[in-house]
Amino acid sequence: CGKAANVSDPSRRHDWGAGGQGKQLGGGGDDSKLTPEERRQKALEAAERRQNNVPGMSQPQVAEMREKQQKQELLGRIAEHYAKKKTDMPMGLNTANVEQLKKHLEQIRSGDTAVQVLAQ
Repeated sequence: CGKAANVSDPSRRHDWGAGGQGKQLGGGGDDSKLTPEERRQKALEAAERRQNNVPGMSQPQVAEMREKQQKQELLGRIAEHYAKKKTDMPMGLNTANVEQLKKHLEQIRSGDTAVQVLAQ
């Protein structure tokens, strides 16, 4: 019968290099000279590149998937707005494209519900 390994034994501990200065992800570039707005823009561009590189999917499929997700998100926001107002959503809203949904959401948030974006 063997003994259990003594975990507190200093010779069995690993040094994972976590002591000292922390490291920042992002390709090793010197971002210390960038303004906060430039860093934000760089992070946004990196996020868009990651979203566009889906393994096993072509670029048109990825674009279609992202558009569907965006449309569902906008429809959800619009539905939430109408639910808070305790009114029904306009009937043709599900057939609108992303740009029309964005315009409609901006209008209902600003309080201009008389103008219908879908009538265009």
